[in-house]
Amino acid sequence: MKNIEVLEALELAASDQWGIITTAQAQREGVSRLQLGRLANKGVVMRVRQGVYLLPSAQHGPFTDIRVAWVALGGDLFPDERWELEEKLVVSHESAALIHRIGDLIPAKLTFTSTTRKQTSRDDIYIYVNRGVSWADVVNVDGLPVTSVERTVADLAAKKIEFGYLATIVVDALQKEGVRSRTLSTKLDGVAGAYGFASGQELVLECQQQEETEGHRHEIEADLPPAIRQALEELAVQNSSVIRTIIEELYRQQTDSGSPSATLAELATKDVPVNTPFLDSLLKKQVDRSTKPIKSIIEESRSFAKTQRALDTFSRRSKQDSDRSSDVEKEGE
Repeated sequence: MKNIEVLEALELAASDQWGIITTAQAQREGVSRLQLGRLANKGVVMRVRQGVYLLPSAQHGPFTDIRVAWVALGGDLFPDERWELEEKLVVSHESAALIHRIGDLIPAKLTFTSTTRKQTSRDDIYIYVNRGVSWADVVNVDGLPVTSVERTVADLAAKKIEFGYLATIVVDALQKEGVRSRTLSTKLDGVAGAYGFASGQELVLECQQQEETEGHRHEIEADLPPAIRQALEELAVQNSSVIRTIIEELYRQQTDSGSPSATLAELATKDVPVNTPFLDSLLKKQVDRSTKPIKSIIEESRSFAKTQRALDTFSRRSKQDSDRSSDVEKEGE
């Protein structure tokens, strides 16, 4: 065949797989490795992996690497043939979350799930083995088999990813069309215990609360005057004993006035870890309990900064008084 005929045959064969073709697939269409190599040398096709090429019709996008890997893992089989197989190889976990646009995980590898053991020599591909995956857990995303949103969330939760990441994924998932809280909760029943919850429903509710709290906290932080924010951030990196002294002093003053802050009372009875921002502790605890409006929180922050300045002044004056006393004693001698 002439080069133009070879290219036409390849384009027709790869029309349902995003303009991607493997050497094994090309051979089924009567195109040899040598012919593919010549087209690559001329720049007509692009070699992207060993035995995998992009044709002129291929469009580059955020999911191109995932598609290329999935096609490569299929050998000489075409998508319609693979969809009919009982054995499945589907995009899952972090890569599925990327395709569904849920969460903010950055995949270190291209992740797939297979119902049979499958090996690959590629360092950038990871294949999970799960014989329990059914087509009911899989959706067709532009021809690519991907675990459903609910299944993707459950798979990532089963990996015991950090709760903060999971909370974002859960909230994003619930905003997707067709995803119901009850269905997602049921999917998470089996992994809820790993996060300390009795059921998937409790886990989902806590994820929603976590995201709502974070959103409120950022809003409150944005309302703090820059000077107060800077003062609190500077204090946060000081020795914990200094922070504790200030907290206890604030608590004593408020107790004397008869109206101690619940947040301050809790902080006064607990250790404050070194390098833990007091601002985050104050705001997050305050928002969690919804005991004060934003204005009150800002006022408490102002009081915090003023107390620090007062303590500094007291310390300086104490030192001056001590120095004077020493001078008087010396004169008396």
